[in-house]
Amino acid sequence: MEQDVRNLVQELEARWKSLTIANDFVFGKVMLDEDLCKEVLEAILATDIERIEYVGRQDAIDVTEDGHGVRLDVYVRDDRGTVYSVEMQATDTHELPQRSRYYHAMLALSQIGKGAPYRSLRDSYVIFICGFDLFGLGRRVYSFQSRCEDDPNLCLNDGVHTIFLAATSPTEPQEGPRVNELLDYISSRKVTGELSSRLNEAVEHVLDNRKWRLEFMMQAVHSLRTRR
Repeated sequence: MEQDVRNLVQELEARWKSLTIANDFVFGKVMLDEDLCKEVLEAILATDIERIEYVGRQDAIDVTEDGHGVRLDVYVRDDRGTVYSVEMQATDTHELPQRSRYYHAMLALSQIGKGAPYRSLRDSYVIFICGFDLFGLGRRVYSFQSRCEDDPNLCLNDGVHTIFLAATSPTEPQEGPRVNELLDYISSRKVTGELSSRLNEAVEHVLDNRKWRLEFMMQAVHSLRTRR
């Protein structure tokens, strides 16, 4: 029994040392740096954001007592009230489109109170950074909004934005240097500029944090127990 425990600890230690930003636990901790989180969002959206604030720091959103809760890697709001959920997704679970729909619903429900007008809902972005190409078209960025099937030029303007990033797809110059730098770093740990350098330093800081190492191990042990 003691040997099994020692083996498990050694295995988890080895896993911890090998983690990169492509791991959702590490990504969530890296994004606790407000300035770095803002810079990542700016790179993805190709726009400037004045400031952000955390709505939840890896906290679960439970709208109903018996409902399916959501624990978000990153959940922030900018100075205009727009809310963002950013998730790191290493493997294809074959349900990401449905998950994005559910996340948008949860974000909306968490924004609006009883009796409040629907127009008080702010824009929401659900962003998945994937270690694979979900749609297999070789693109790095897939952005979706609600549009009319009869006239694609007509946008519903419901404030719902969904973005899937494919870190493993080839570089696309038209998407901008910052998002390409971000995705290159996620896929290969390649440091090519200021953003990737800061991310790399942040990852090293996470892996040096004893408290977070213990948290990761406890989560891993809990996950193993629930599978049995």
